[in-house]
Amino acid sequence: MAEADFNWEQLSGSLADQSKRWWGYVIACQVLVVVISALVTVFGSWARLGALLAAALTVGCTLAQWRSDRLRRLSDAVKRKFEMLDGLGWPISGKEASDLLVAVPKSFREKAKTTEKVPYYASLEQPSAQRLLANLEESAWWTKHLTASMAQLTALICVVVFVIAAVTMIITLSSAPNQTTAEMIAKVSTSVIVFVFSGGYFRLAFEYSRYSRAAERIEDSAHEMLRKQEITDIEAVKLLHDYQIARAGAPSIPTWFWRLRQRDLNEVWGERMRARS
Repeated sequence: MAEADFNWEQLSGSLADQSKRWWGYVIACQVLVVVISALVTVFGSWARLGALLAAALTVGCTLAQWRSDRLRRLSDAVKRKFEMLDGLGWPISGKEASDLLVAVPKSFREKAKTTEKVPYYASLEQPSAQRLLANLEESAWWTKHLTASMAQLTALICVVVFVIAAVTMIITLSSAPNQTTAEMIAKVSTSVIVFVFSGGYFRLAFEYSRYSRAAERIEDSAHEMLRKQEITDIEAVKLLHDYQIARAGAPSIPTWFWRLRQRDLNEVWGERMRARS
């Protein structure tokens, strides 16, 4: 298979979107387990059915997480090849392409074949170390702002949920009409608080923030390197690899959030490019 037959960027994006969709299923399963536990606690009936449903959802959550991780690994592998192809013009050999595509669902491959190729990066440089760094600067800039916003949003949601659950539990324990009601609501509130922490959602806010700082550092480094008279391929690739490593260990940016910010960030980046030229 020739590299020209495929829109590698579109293929990577489709795999990433599907990975995020499965990640959404993971979150939905986790929330449903908490809801079922709360309903069983409140109504005290259908405990056996609730336990079975919770167990099934837990298994489903594990499988969905596995599927999401697998698709993300495929997306990252394709993305890395595309970054080298677009930045330095390094071709994707038939062996590399076949090894990548054999694990990709056929529907994704067919769509990537028929999708029209459009420029993904704003840089007008020809394939070179300069173009690779310009692409990297652009990508890191987007990541810096998207992940900073996601960190704030995630932290806000976690704090709001935590405060509501904690306040509800405190008020109930101090003014509930009877002991049974107080214990019941306290158990539900405790389940919600435990879910926020055990589900890793407070940590998720920290991971987004850490990723944003890493992207900012890499953006600054790429910007400084572009000001040099001569840049070697090795220098550019080394910085790109630092970014790829940071990206591989960071949480995904939800597609809906990327689309929400896309127009605004495109306009701002366009202004930055025009000011530079």
